[in-house]
Amino acid sequence: MIDRLELTVPEGTPKVTGFWETARSKPEKIGSPYAYTINARKDLALTIHCGHRVPTPSSRRHYKLDFTDTHLLSAHDIVWKICSVFQISPEQTLTLKVARIDFTADTSGTPVQWFREHCRVLKKRGSKDYESMETETKMGITTITFGKSPDLYRIYNRIAEKRERK
Repeated sequence: MIDRLELTVPEGTPKVTGFWETARSKPEKIGSPYAYTINARKDLALTIHCGHRVPTPSSRRHYKLDFTDTHLLSAHDIVWKICSVFQISPEQTLTLKVARIDFTADTSGTPVQWFREHCRVLKKRGSKDYESMETETKMGITTITFGKSPDLYRIYNRIAEKRERK
């Protein structure tokens, strides 16, 4: 199942005018490369990041679509949401670039170390592991990352991640 999905849309793509008239706000994430964020209507469950803070060549300017609650969406739903925001056909949505995609699988009781020993990703030579510390006891490996951005694959212990955020 898809846990998170981010797509990039070229900045010159025609927009649906009624949607884009909503107020822009500053991005919530400090250090974001985007100048503005538009939170879509609740039925779209979509956030759009737009405007680059640093000078960017026109060929590389884009909007980033950040889908929320993707585990509840089908491919048809995602295409419908994109077509609700941009004046493009469903066939054109298939040409958009994926900026990020996270898959999730509930494997209760299986440590991340098992995935480190058994997973191989084609054309990814090495992996980085990150160890987590909780007080003074090592919890072991909580994240394995294959590759580097923009072509990145990550396996992590979501429960440990949420525990660290608290």
